[in-house]
Amino acid sequence: MTGPRVLVTRAADTADELCDALRVRGCEPVPMPLLEFAEGPDAAAVAETIGSSPAGSMVIITSPRGAAALASCGGPQGRRVIAVGEDLPNAAAVAEVVVAAAPPLCLWLTGDRALPTLGQRLASARLPMRELVVYQTILRRPPHDERDAALSDLTGAAFTSPSSPLQATQMSLESSAPRTLHPVSTRRLTRAAADRQSCIARSSFANCTSAPPIPLRRCSSATHTCRMH
Repeated sequence: MTGPRVLVTRAADTADELCDALRVRGCEPVPMPLLEFAEGPDAAAVAETIGSSPAGSMVIITSPRGAAALASCGGPQGRRVIAVGEDLPNAAAVAEVVVAAAPPLCLWLTGDRALPTLGQRLASARLPMRELVVYQTILRRPPHDERDAALSDLTGAAFTSPSSPLQATQMSLESSAPRTLHPVSTRRLTRAAADRQSCIARSSFANCTSAPPIPLRRCSSATHTCRMH
């Protein structure tokens, strides 16, 4: 007898750890990637931009792919790095630390669909910032047969991107057996320490008996756990 079927919408190259953790907790992960990623227009210029920035400049990381971009270009080159993590759980918290530090230049390594929270706060404090788009997020629309198979008999869905819940809901309504996603819990996510220049996921799962919502803790912003009805 299989356990609760939980939809996993992470990109295909990052879903394995979450799927394995769900299996350990007695769930049956159902992968249906809704996002793909491509190199951003500023990815090739990260090393040069950091190297030419004024002394005391700060590199800001708010996503695992931003951390990976920093690592791949050789690191911060002596600049201070501040990142989302256990002590700074979101971009808003990071922004307040940056504002207090008042660096001569902020270099934000981000994606093309990042929420504007951090940029707006730095702008309100009149801090100079350069936003480096190091990756692009591509919304994927699975074919109808893949969609219908994935949405069949689901207990819940785990979302690790703000782009995914609305997209999955729309796909559910378009499927041959429409179902509604009802959010039931949200947990903030954690990131590895900035000096590691890497993102290490940590997962914490509730007991899955009777198919309750599963609280997840993952890298970057927030994970939404939904029940299917």
